[in-house]
Amino acid sequence: MKAMVNVRLGSGRLPKKALKLLWNGKTSLQVLVERLGAANEVDEIIINTTTNPVDDELIEFCESKGLRYHRGSEEDVLGRMCGCVRLYNIESFIEVFGDCPLIDPQVVDDIAEAFVNSNHDFVGNDLKTTFPPGFEVEVVRSSALLNSEGLCIDPRIREHGTLFIRQNPNLYSVVNVEYSKNISSLPHLTLDTPEDFKIINHLHEALTSIHGDFFNLEDLLIFVAANLDAIEGNKHIERRWKQYRNE
Repeated sequence: MKAMVNVRLGSGRLPKKALKLLWNGKTSLQVLVERLGAANEVDEIIINTTTNPVDDELIEFCESKGLRYHRGSEEDVLGRMCGCVRLYNIESFIEVFGDCPLIDPQVVDDIAEAFVNSNHDFVGNDLKTTFPPGFEVEVVRSSALLNSEGLCIDPRIREHGTLFIRQNPNLYSVVNVEYSKNISSLPHLTLDTPEDFKIINHLHEALTSIHGDFFNLEDLLIFVAANLDAIEGNKHIERRWKQYRNE
């Protein structure tokens, strides 16, 4: 199945965050692509970015790595995703966000398999937060996405890609996958701010030194439980995504 990574460099809180270098000299986006590519259910990764000139650097990254890409509106993420679907004639796809460099290939596989073995329009783990932020995965039927493009006229909703589908379970078959364990303190591992980068960089270095490049979510949570100070630095930051979750 194709995986679509929605990513841009025009972030206000951490500009060009996808190209920030982690401790081993790899960019955040390169680490994400390598980890996503290790998922068994992923047969191709497509970078979906914007027509903003600042994102030309992402195109250079794609061309250097042999990745296909699509460019569209910076504000209308739903329209950009639909453009990507049309360009590459995609029937269903895995969506991962460009600010999630620690994404777990096994989580990707689990959610993709849940989709493949069902008739749902959407299977994801971000309707309710039970996985740590930064491990979001969505699998979407393209016909549902294209349908939502025609129905959704609110630019505030279109800015969030699949949000119209997630908010309308009366129109689409939508399923949330919850984490199997109750995590008392969820670390926030989405790359939004300098504080996030410091934590992600530290965890990436520590975990790869112990487990290698493809450590999993279980490895991370065990490490965090023993090193709670490693995730303290970004707990005070307000997150925009919370208003769109069923907490």
